[in-house]
Amino acid sequence: MGWLIALLVLIMLALLLLMRVGISVKLCDDTLLTLGVGIFRIKLFPRREKKLRLSDYKIDKHRRRLEKEEKKKKKKAAKKAEKKQSEKKSGKVLSEKTEPKEKRDISELIEAVVEIVRVFFERFGRHLHIKLRRLNITVASPDAASTAVLYGAVCGAVQCLLELLYNSVTLTLPKNEEITVTPDFTSEKTRADVDITFSLRLWQVIDILFRSVWAYIKTK
Repeated sequence: MGWLIALLVLIMLALLLLMRVGISVKLCDDTLLTLGVGIFRIKLFPRREKKLRLSDYKIDKHRRRLEKEEKKKKKKAAKKAEKKQSEKKSGKVLSEKTEPKEKRDISELIEAVVEIVRVFFERFGRHLHIKLRRLNITVASPDAASTAVLYGAVCGAVQCLLELLYNSVTLTLPKNEEITVTPDFTSEKTRADVDITFSLRLWQVIDILFRSVWAYIKTK
């Protein structure tokens, strides 16, 4: 009887280690990030809105919440004053209005993604399975000439990314019509519609963690 229990435990452990763990990324109007473990799905982003409870509006809880918010405001104001004082001492002038940060165009973003993916695949690529269901990018800008130049850059960056994925990991691609880069000379804003899933077996995740810890220990 004991050997049967041990066998069942080993089978359950084997099934657990073979379970696939994946992260699904969907990008369209909003970004949706989902963690999948076996048949279970957990939404990571955006977070679910907290449900309102009557107990949250009891006078004592309300007072504690107000006190916490007041402490946060004071702490933030103190940090801002400290930063302003340090900038004055260093001879810098703090402007009341800051210039908005320039948005990186999509070609630069894709190039950055390619570089990050390349570094990641050098170590973990042989374990990773990627399922690309959809990659549709519509390139647009306020100027038609800029749109044409940007379109060429994006096409090259996407081709480089797909080649890297194809040569580095187990990649599942959809039909051709689901991977497109098209110019739009009537719009001013670039849009992307992406659906991609990264997945590993649980034993592969453990293997990656073990190798990472071992590499860290060897550096000590």
